[in-house]
Amino acid sequence: MAGPSQNPMSDNNKQPNTNQALGVKSVLQQANRLVKKDFFNWLQATVILALVFIVFGAVASQYITFHEDNTFTIEHQSIIEIVGVVVLSPLFTGLYVMGVRAARGDKISVFDVFKFFPLVFLVALTQLLISILVQIGAIVIIPGVYLWMASVFALTLVAEKRLSPVQAIIASCKGFNKNWLPLLALYGVMFLLFITVPLSYGLTILWVMPLYFCVMGIAYSYIFDDAVLISSTPAKLSNESHFDA
Repeated sequence: MAGPSQNPMSDNNKQPNTNQALGVKSVLQQANRLVKKDFFNWLQATVILALVFIVFGAVASQYITFHEDNTFTIEHQSIIEIVGVVVLSPLFTGLYVMGVRAARGDKISVFDVFKFFPLVFLVALTQLLISILVQIGAIVIIPGVYLWMASVFALTLVAEKRLSPVQAIIASCKGFNKNWLPLLALYGVMFLLFITVPLSYGLTILWVMPLYFCVMGIAYSYIFDDAVLISSTPAKLSNESHFDA
């Protein structure tokens, strides 16, 4: 399969796949198979992300002051939030792209998690713009939730298509709008699965998190690569970016 185009204009002009509905059951089944196929790589990637969260949380906690009335203040909160975005956004980008590569049938490695640190400025700026837009939209709740869900492909579009942060957010929203109903259902299923994480003392995160990135990778491949879902045959990935599920 040919690699992704590096011409942002040509990729923007390409219309999202609308030939067939994005099947929720098909996506979940395919994502589950992808996690099983490369579970060791996904396990390592999940542990790396968890360790980064733990270390960052431990450092940030030193700047939190708790008061007698059970309130707390955070010193240098803006700086801590920016540092968090700079550190975490390249890691999340790597995980999203791992999901896309897995969906395409490409070989993945745990080192893919670190692949996009050279793009830290672009992906961090994209994440900051998304956070700002979501916070503004959260004032009336629904737009904030919409922007949070619809911008899910933005980091991947910046990394893969080399779109600008604004172009990536717009393209992600357009792709989401074309497939909002199945994507909303997928979000609902993943939300329920993430609820199991605290109930299992964190153990299910080792499966649920990789499943989430594979689900989003399959959705991205379907929307932006014109992958074809065929629900009547067993799941299979081919070199032409088509998969049966």
